[in-house]
Amino acid sequence: MVIETDRLFLRRWQPGDGEPFVHLNADPRVMEFFPAPLSRAETEAMITEIERRIDRDGFGLWAAELKAGKEFIGFIGLNVPGYQLPFSPCVEIGWRLAFDHWGKGYAQEGARAALTFGFESVGLKEIVSFTTVANLRSRHVMEKIGMVYDKGADFDHPNLPEAHPLRRHVLYRKLADQQWRTGLIGGIEKREIKIVEYDSDWSNRFAKHAEIIADAIGSSLVRIEHIGSTSVSGLAAKSIVDILVVVPDSTDEGAYLPPLEAAGYVLRVREPDWNEHRMFRNPEKDVHIHVYSVGCPEIQRNLIFRNRLRENAEDRRRYEQTKRELAARSWPDMNAYAEAKTKVIESIIAAARAAGEVSG
Repeated sequence: MVIETDRLFLRRWQPGDGEPFVHLNADPRVMEFFPAPLSRAETEAMITEIERRIDRDGFGLWAAELKAGKEFIGFIGLNVPGYQLPFSPCVEIGWRLAFDHWGKGYAQEGARAALTFGFESVGLKEIVSFTTVANLRSRHVMEKIGMVYDKGADFDHPNLPEAHPLRRHVLYRKLADQQWRTGLIGGIEKREIKIVEYDSDWSNRFAKHAEIIADAIGSSLVRIEHIGSTSVSGLAAKSIVDILVVVPDSTDEGAYLPPLEAAGYVLRVREPDWNEHRMFRNPEKDVHIHVYSVGCPEIQRNLIFRNRLRENAEDRRRYEQTKRELAARSWPDMNAYAEAKTKVIESIIAAARAAGEVSG
């Protein structure tokens, strides 16, 4: 059995997967939020157990292979935990990828396919995911694939001793799509997308926060720009002001994180491409600050998209219509909303580049 996505195959394990998986499990960067890197013997035993469970359950932690080059990059899939948890019985979704393949969206892409398989082929009613509290990268992937943090279900992992720094875990849940659409999601908050008419105060809000940010960061600030829908006059939007902030090196958090926090902004989460991107927001959650390193391709992409919308009425109309249609659904799936919107964004950026338009 093979699950196919745009860029990946999720498949049964093969003999050639063993060696790269040994190196993956020995990498301290990959294993940062696990008790320790794994030895060769531990990794080989893990592969044997994964394959046994796939035979038993009909699903499991499949080997993830790049279509381009047929390279093994780790695993993505579903698993029945072999130990008792506060929310057992359950099926979890998980992933572990080689460090060189982080930040490229592979975990999200494969995990969405695994969710679809679990709900549609296996008939699962719920899939969970959990990790240690500090593992912000994995938590962000969980949110990106539409899982919802169950704030009242934090727990201590039974396989870790008391006082272990990784013992406290968070739980994310996703119910079958039908339940999600009809709102049958227990006590989990239902989210609504609200698109409102353009408000000239958005530019005033940007100017106000840009001044605060510039004063806070000082000499570490390379560039600051108003981006996103609220930066385009006449365009309806979600009333969230997105601010692009460029610094020499976003991994040098000491240069901007403390002053931004002192100014009242909260680090929301590091993106999977955490070497280049941090996102902050204000307490009211109506301002998002995106901090990038100089040279990050996302800087140019954001500016090309903004400028194209400012200058091209047809693309502006098309983008607004897409957002309105998606938001009009009774129970919008935030992940589906983002995916559909992204397709339009990509087509607009492609058109701008084909026309020779570059960022200012």
